Amino acid sequence: ITSPADAATFRAGDTLTFTGSAGDAEDGTLAAGQLTWWAELHHDSHAHPFQAQTTGGSGTVTIPTRGETSDNIFYRFHLRATDSAGATTEVTRDVLPRKAQVTLATAPAGLALTLDGQPVTAPTSFTGVVGIERDLVTANQNFNGRRYQFASWSDGGAASHTITTPAANTTYTATFTDLGPV
Repeated sequence: ITSPADAATFRAGDTLTFTGSAGDAEDGTLAAGQLTWWAELHHDSHAHPFQAQTTGGSGTVTIPTRGETSDNIFYRFHLRATDSAGATTEVTRDVLPRKAQVTLATAPAGLALTLDGQPVTAPTSFTGVVGIERDLVTANQNFNGRRYQFASWSDGGAASHTITTPAANTTYTATFTDLGPV
């Protein structure tokens, strides 16, 4: 495998090129038709198909910006070569994600948010794969006997909006106006 390069990394939205070749003592350089590629998304202790088996010496795949939100992932590319006698050899190449720490905060602290449809209490942090889209939602709410009205997000987004995990550690703060006692 010549591409992706050894120690290559990805961010969601990247297009990765895969290329490779193989040689055989009896056949010499194998033709592209004797090579098969495929890729898997590995997550925790299991894998999901990503790129179906494809014949040839090269191709491209685009890493999705929506889907798996865990940072415990990587893509494994496989190349299998088959010589004229039917003997096969397989090699793999892993491509790891670039990551960033995202903190979700509220002013005042302790108010409720949802991240990808799941409730969280701010402040909270997660490690994300750079480029993955995440959905943030907040609303007017009562907290500690006070009424709070959503005013703004620090990134200028609406109460409900999508962010893209940035390349650097970042804090997103939802600011609320205190409307007085409940």
